[in-house]
Amino acid sequence: MAIGSQKPIASPLLEKESSGILLDPEPFKTFKVDQVPAVIVQQGADDFDAFFGDTTLDYALEQLQSAKTPRASLAKAALKKLRE
Repeated sequence: MAIGSQKPIASPLLEKESSGILLDPEPFKTFKVDQVPAVIVQQGADDFDAFFGDTTLDYALEQLQSAKTPRASLAKAALKKLRE
């Protein structure tokens, strides 16, 4: 779970009735993703948090929420939406 000049990868989590997956090589470069799966939470052009590993989206968002960064609230909102 990926926001800035590009459409967020995880935006479907924040939209009530949409879902989907975006496979675009640009975010891999932008976020320096060299392993998958990866969950990205971004705020602004250059500020992002990433969680890598074979786990559930729920767990990844919990970890990003507990990271105590300015983007933790975005992870919290996505996690809340996921659990609805």
